[in-house]
Amino acid sequence: MESSVDLLRGISPQLEQRAQSPAYRQLAADAGRKTVADFVRTGCSNRST
Repeated sequence: MESSVDLLRGISPQLEQRAQSPAYRQLAADAGRKTVADFVRTGCSNRST
C-alpha cells in the first residue's frame, strides 16, 4: 500500500501539468471573476461607512 507521501509525489506533477492547461486556467479565471463580482455586489453594500 502506498503511503500518502508517495501518493502526493506521484500526483503532484499531474496536478501541476493540469493547472497549467489553458482550459483549467480559464475555469479558474471565470470563477475568480464571479467571486469578485459577487463580493462587490453584496459584500461592499453590507459595509457600514
